[in-house]
Amino acid sequence: MPKPTLIITRADAAFGHGHLTRSLTLAPALRREGVRTEVLLLGDEPALLHTYVRREKVKFFPSWELSYALRRQQLAQAISELFPEERPQLVIFDMYDFADTYWARRFFGEQFPDAVFVGLDIYNRSKREPFPEREAYKPVAFSLIINSLLAPFGAQESEADGVRLLYGTDYLILPPELAASPKWEPSRIDAPIPVIFSSNLRLDQAVNQVLLPAQNVMRSLKELHCRRFVTHATFPDMIERYTGKNTEVRPLVPPEDIYNLLAGSPCAVVSAGTVLYEAAHLGVPVAIVPAVAHEQVTARKFADAGYGIYIDGRSNAAMQLREAVTKLTQREFALGQSDAGRKLVDGKGLERVLRELRGIACVSD
Repeated sequence: MPKPTLIITRADAAFGHGHLTRSLTLAPALRREGVRTEVLLLGDEPALLHTYVRREKVKFFPSWELSYALRRQQLAQAISELFPEERPQLVIFDMYDFADTYWARRFFGEQFPDAVFVGLDIYNRSKREPFPEREAYKPVAFSLIINSLLAPFGAQESEADGVRLLYGTDYLILPPELAASPKWEPSRIDAPIPVIFSSNLRLDQAVNQVLLPAQNVMRSLKELHCRRFVTHATFPDMIERYTGKNTEVRPLVPPEDIYNLLAGSPCAVVSAGTVLYEAAHLGVPVAIVPAVAHEQVTARKFADAGYGIYIDGRSNAAMQLREAVTKLTQREFALGQSDAGRKLVDGKGLERVLRELRGIACVSD
């Protein structure tokens, strides 16, 4: 029998829904391969995340409100409860900040002495640690890193410092609800335009790296009087104070409802997180508004490839959005955008990732 697998991911009210949906797509796929797979979610808001957790079993761990020593102690206990007898053969980390001191090699080396470590969409921090106080804490030794959101389109492979790196959108793991959703077709020109920010940043939170805060986007949409917009927000009460009569704010809903909303829209306004890749797969014409600094690269990458109109938050966003929506709702331009998006993201990444993991997860005694 294959040894068990553990997926560790991070998500809460502020960010990480893309990581969570990806983990909850990979876990049942591995189970169908006969591999016992558990998901440990570093987040403490199950009431909020139930729309994303769906029917999957997830172990919640309230990591971020504890001191470092207490986190280690309670995380070790959570791992023991998940695996009281046999520890995982494969441990998959799906998060960006793996190089933090919390992920010390010593801790995970003790917890999983025989495991193979794989990273999904994390930074390969093989160079010198930029924070001197963290020099004593090194990440676990990865065997494989698969970057789909942090890399160019297509599929490429390299190796550095003994770590095999697969990167490109061909390794993008998309949820099954997306495959079951209808693809975009030219819609009624007066249908509401979805505004989807996958990062779900708190509107009242001072985040230095935010380029165009959500409240500024909402204020900009107020100036587009002839258009109607709809957004699903983690904090609808907060967002409503910034919206005009032309924008409807709804509570967060399951991913399949978002996909249906996108597919039935004339175009959409999205951030440059996972939702941008999902919109591309559906063929939805989009205006791209980077929510945080690292999303600028992604937004430009898509725009340079012929999909999406990049909105630079440092200049007049309202004027840019007005011009983008006008252009995206022109039939011929929209059809060209739709075709370009579908060519960039084919939606077959899950099978490609499973092919890479089978030789690791399905090792028998």
